[in-house]
Amino acid sequence: MTDIRYLNDRKEHVEGFNVLNDCLKTMKDSPGRHEKFDDVLNFIENNVLCYGGNTNKFEPLYVFSLSGAENQLSQWRTYGSYTIVFDKKKLEASAGCLEKCLYAEEDKKQKAKEVLGNALSRVIENRGKEMRTRINEASTLISSPGSDLDILIEIVRQAALFKNDGFQEEKEFRIVSQAKYFHDESELVAKPDASFENYSKWGMLRPHTDIEIGLDCVRCVQLGPIDKQGLAHESMEKFVNGVQEKWNKERPDRVCKIEITASGISYRE
Repeated sequence: MTDIRYLNDRKEHVEGFNVLNDCLKTMKDSPGRHEKFDDVLNFIENNVLCYGGNTNKFEPLYVFSLSGAENQLSQWRTYGSYTIVFDKKKLEASAGCLEKCLYAEEDKKQKAKEVLGNALSRVIENRGKEMRTRINEASTLISSPGSDLDILIEIVRQAALFKNDGFQEEKEFRIVSQAKYFHDESELVAKPDASFENYSKWGMLRPHTDIEIGLDCVRCVQLGPIDKQGLAHESMEKFVNGVQEKWNKERPDRVCKIEITASGISYRE
């Protein structure tokens, strides 16, 4: 999983914050609203939305992206010669919930209203129960289930599912990690569940973390429109069979059968 700030789309995450900000302004301009709504909306704006995708106040999000579009030429050209096809249910059981990205403007607006409306209700409920964690300074932020900080983190996480409509042919699904937070004297400190490493792209290190995905989550490996596709198919089949045989011996309760397929799109030099 890669830090969302280092993905291929340089404006990644900004899209979601822009839509949420527009929705929040509309909510604040609505006639007949109770003044307590304004207080909570200002709270959300000042502690999340004003950052416009620069989530340094929180531990950056990490995402695992997949495409729901099968055998698409633009995807082959952008991402390489092979694709791994997962079993959705098994993948979610192993790595976490897959969520569908939104591209259409109306879909994003509707989701933004839902996300902010839910946050508004939960913060007001917290205040009514005198459970609200005040955010006059960072040292008062403490994460616990249902806390105000927990609500803010969920808004940041949901913003990662809003994509520019120019990318809609990708039909992207994502697993979005949510770091765990704890209170350490005068600082808000985030401690992720796993160790984080780096790999190089664009001449800089890109933070990422590994997630464990069982081989039984893989349905097939598909070869793209590449030169000498027949030879590539043969070598991939031998490799997969060896890995698969070892897995099935070690985990007889999670036997896998991975198919090797090939794209029918013609190869061009």
